[in-house]
Amino acid sequence: MPLKRKPIKSLLIVAALLASPAATPAAMPAAAAQAAQATHSFSDVSPTFWAYKEIEELTSLGALEGYPNGRFYPNNLLTRAQGAKVLDQLTHAQAAPGSFKPKFKDVTPNHWAYPFVRDLTYDGVFLNTDRFRPQENLSRAQMAKIIVEAFDIVVDDNDLAHFVDTPAGEFHGYITTIGELGITTGRPGARFDPNGPVTRAQFATFASRALAFDEKRRSGQIVYDKEDKLYVDLTGEPLALSNPAEQVGKESITLVNKERQNRHLPALKEDTNLDAMAQLKAEEMAEKGYFSHDSPTYGHVNEMAAMFGYSFTRIGENIAWNQRSPEEVTADWMASPGHRKNILDPRYTNVGAGFATNSQGETYWVHIFAKK
Repeated sequence: MPLKRKPIKSLLIVAALLASPAATPAAMPAAAAQAAQATHSFSDVSPTFWAYKEIEELTSLGALEGYPNGRFYPNNLLTRAQGAKVLDQLTHAQAAPGSFKPKFKDVTPNHWAYPFVRDLTYDGVFLNTDRFRPQENLSRAQMAKIIVEAFDIVVDDNDLAHFVDTPAGEFHGYITTIGELGITTGRPGARFDPNGPVTRAQFATFASRALAFDEKRRSGQIVYDKEDKLYVDLTGEPLALSNPAEQVGKESITLVNKERQNRHLPALKEDTNLDAMAQLKAEEMAEKGYFSHDSPTYGHVNEMAAMFGYSFTRIGENIAWNQRSPEEVTADWMASPGHRKNILDPRYTNVGAGFATNSQGETYWVHIFAKK
């Protein structure tokens, strides 16, 4: 039963229920204790602050500075001019020849950020246009672009990372690239918040991770595989700090369990086998462009379970198309009687989630419920 959601069209389908025959706090680590005793540079950034290490690193390199009163103000928003200085200092941007004069009317030679903006513009990090807007707050999408350009990171189209609020567009490739490399982990719910501003502490963290990536690449520990179009860490360490797409599924399960718990129903156990099946179904719908419980490869959900040797006494499936967040898909499922019945069925014990996106940025969601 298809449903439409405005302003972004989305669809939901619920599978009919199918039954089958029975087939004390830890002590502080030594390193953390030493850090807590260490002398720190700023009165408002203690060793326990989440971005302490990155802020100390960038200030020691001269890329970020504090204020005369001894404070850093980590939650202050970063301007475009300040971002230019940080990246110029970290990447040692090629000095522009004296003959190169940027077109910016709002960053002239007497502006404090002129040398940084000029060099990065010469290197192609910034577009050479009439206005630079130096005092404008740097957005998260702009941050992704200038980090990728400044560190000369290859942008590929694999979309191994996905953020539900970053559809195809000018910044899509930059954002997914820094997600793939672990330079960003995004916001909760696999969002990136592309239009949101960047704080000084956040930019220190992004820049520090980009610098670490660059150092490993320069040393040969990270190489770019041109055939597969991705970076490979030869040391065996995972590049990404987390997979945003996996976060989507896990958060949707959390939200479904909250709905059950609000009605005094036992929480469903996340089942890795159901996760795998749900993910395969979501990816197939995204790749083949269909939206149905009847998979051309796996059949209906009970047939898919049999194909993979998954035993159950009851099984059901919820699917959805083009919802932009775990909260939205859960709300839409709960507003639909058939989907809500699956979510709140007291007989189910296990659940698995899948999430995928196609090349147009359309999202596909799958939940498979089972009673073992």
